[in-house]
Order: sequence, then structure tokens, then C-alpha cells
Amino acid sequence: MPTATETAAQNARTVTEQSKALADQTVSTAQQVFQASQQAYLTMLEGVFQASNRWFEVSQLVLDQAELASRESKETLNRLGSQTREGQGSVMTLARDSARIVENTWLGVYRNGRNN
Repeated sequence: MPTATETAAQNARTVTEQSKALADQTVSTAQQVFQASQQAYLTMLEGVFQASNRWFEVSQLVLDQAELASRESKETLNRLGSQTREGQGSVMTLARDSARIVENTWLGVYRNGRNN
């Protein structure tokens, strides 16, 4: 039959082995948690990077469309300005021609009235 000292020593070895096994398991779990958190962080960074890239692409499309719309508006305004200047010239020509017709008509009436 083992003595109390031998039993205590055996119990101490058993506790030591169990403590070592628990410590190893804790280290292993901590490594797994660290790896999982590292993977989650990398996944999050990748998501942020992809979202940033998508935001940049969308922003670039919006800027391109705005630039195109601005250019088209400028071209339209230039074209309308040209048409307006041409129209003003046409109106002025029409007004001059109309004034000459009225003047000639009244001169004709006046002359015919004097001659009759």
C-alpha cells in the first residue's frame, strides 16, 4: 500500500500533468482564436478595400457623366447663342426690309397723290 508521501507525490504528478495538458490546450485555443481574429481582420480589410474601390469607380462614373453633361450643355448653349445671333441678324434684316417697304409704299402713295 502506498504511503501518504507517495500518494501525495502521485497526486502532484497527476495535477501537474493535467495542468500541463490544460495549459497546452489553452495555448492551442489562444492560437486558434488569434488566427481566427487575424483572418476576420484581413477579411474586413479586404471588404473595406473592395468597398473603397467600388466607391471610387462609382464616383468616377458620376464625375464622367457630370463632365459629359457639362460639355453637352456648353455645346448646346454655344449652338443656341449662334442661332440667337443669326436670328437677331435675320430679325434686323427683316425689320430693315419691312421699313423700306413701308417707306416706299408711303412715298408711292404720296407721289401718286401729288400727281393726281
